[in-house]
Amino acid sequence: LEFRRVLFRSTAGKTRKFTDTKNIMNYSFKTYDMKNIINEGDYAGVAEISRSKTKQIEFCYPESVSFPLKEEEEAKVLVVPNEIKAPIAKGEQIATVKIYSDYQLLKEFPVFAQENIERHDFKTSLEKVLCEFFGLATWNKTEVCLPEF
Repeated sequence: LEFRRVLFRSTAGKTRKFTDTKNIMNYSFKTYDMKNIINEGDYAGVAEISRSKTKQIEFCYPESVSFPLKEEEEAKVLVVPNEIKAPIAKGEQIATVKIYSDYQLLKEFPVFAQENIERHDFKTSLEKVLCEFFGLATWNKTEVCLPEF
């Protein structure tokens, strides 16, 4: 008789737990929708590079991110570039992506360089200085102020 009471109590508790779990899941599916926050490969931003032949580096999101959010909730994406100094090796971390909703951090992940960035040499440094000094066009990789040596 004691065994029957214990068996009945444990079975009744499991049924109640299952019902509670089912109700919580139904509430979640009614209240929240999966929202795509960012897509892999989308443009994420630009970061300044010091001591480099190139002035800036563009980077893309390394992965897609989706979260269950209420209809009125919105996620904010913040890209925090590191202080980047050349040379940069492919695969080196150059920024951090942070995703917030209602000032709560949902996800954080690194962004890595997709290419090698070389440090500038004497010729590039001289071109930069002369272009800035004489007020010529803003220096970048494609503009050359001095003739080739």
